[in-house]
Amino acid sequence: MNPLLPHDAALAAVGAAPAPGDLFGELFAEHRDHVVVEVAGGEVRTCRLRQERGVGIRRVTPHDVRHLHVDHLDPDALPSLTRALRHDEPLRDLPRHSDVAEFDVAPSVRAGLEAEAEALRVSQEVMVRVVTGVQRVLIARADTGVTEESRPYAAVHVHAVARRGKQVRRSRRSVGATDIHAILARGLHLEIARVAGEAAERQVDAVAAPSGEFPVVLGPGSPAMLVHEACGHALEADLAGREGSAYGALLGRRVADPIVTLVDDPALPGDSPLYGVDDEGEPARPVTLVERGVVRSFLRDRRHGGSGHGRRLGYAYPPLPRMASTVIAAGEEPPEDIIAATDRGVYVQSIGGGDTDMGSGRFNLQVDEGFLIENGRIGAPIRGAVLSGRGPDVLAAIDRVGSDLHVLGHTYLCRKLDQFPLVVNVGQPTIRVSKLAVWGG
Repeated sequence: MNPLLPHDAALAAVGAAPAPGDLFGELFAEHRDHVVVEVAGGEVRTCRLRQERGVGIRRVTPHDVRHLHVDHLDPDALPSLTRALRHDEPLRDLPRHSDVAEFDVAPSVRAGLEAEAEALRVSQEVMVRVVTGVQRVLIARADTGVTEESRPYAAVHVHAVARRGKQVRRSRRSVGATDIHAILARGLHLEIARVAGEAAERQVDAVAAPSGEFPVVLGPGSPAMLVHEACGHALEADLAGREGSAYGALLGRRVADPIVTLVDDPALPGDSPLYGVDDEGEPARPVTLVERGVVRSFLRDRRHGGSGHGRRLGYAYPPLPRMASTVIAAGEEPPEDIIAATDRGVYVQSIGGGDTDMGSGRFNLQVDEGFLIENGRIGAPIRGAVLSGRGPDVLAAIDRVGSDLHVLGHTYLCRKLDQFPLVVNVGQPTIRVSKLAVWGG
């Protein structure tokens, strides 16, 4: 495979961009083909191809970050880009024409049609969205040279709808991998389609969610969105350093029970790693954020010391400290024992959208699918539940951790500042939060 840019041209550009006194910088080149296929009513409703080609160069000074980009991969434009960046001049550059890539959508169409048919066995309406693509990146740095990496990805999202009279209920399930063929071969698209359809039908008979403070059991997998949103962002180095940060002053201090360990590892899950090097050319590596209840580290980009977690939306953006695959490590308790030990509470199977303050960790998150827990057993499905609280309080209140760790790859989209959507992996085993505010709708 040909390099995105000639390596000598990329190194010359990144070498010429810094001004005296600059701390460091890098060149980031990107070539991405992104395809979305949507299936409904037994046919392909939409098929969209998005292509991104471009180069960005960043200068990091002791006081600020300066970044310029061009929307193509023409090496002849690099001298003007570096000159404009170094001397703070306007960049006079016109986008170049890019040839439309050929992309085989047949596997995506097959996955969408098969998933829809499977979900329709138990549900009334279904829409399936299949996302596939590959991002090739080149990072050039004066200190480490040139690194290139290919990052393929695929995800299937099933949205099922059930109706009974005026009642309309929806359910969503997703599965991701680095290759759509792997999803097809293992029948993962069929599995989530069946589960989504059944979940939508169950929700038709849901009762109103209770209001109050209850023990809340968060199931494995997708409920980890709560920890991602309410805890993970506040452990990113730029946010942790701000006034009012939830964890900035707690490094080395206990914030949770010793059964709680929180790790971010870009290699998780093993069949869906996000990257081998981050978007600054730093090798990906696991970072233990909370070890046996004690805050041990933050997620850092190069400006904050580097931990392989400098990530960017694309070539047109500078990197930020970002989560990759943030998970609560598995414990030793069987998940059924956690439920049996909960006399009355709420079981959360899936969490939807909501509002989160990244710095303080305050959140209001909607429960997509939840159930009552009564006498140590999962009972009736509930509707309209909202979980409310503060991330550090959630960590402090985790009193049971199951052995059933499940990590979802390439299925969750994260927002930070104006950089959205960036794919992250999320995961956790079954956990119990001893007390959490639940608001009924």
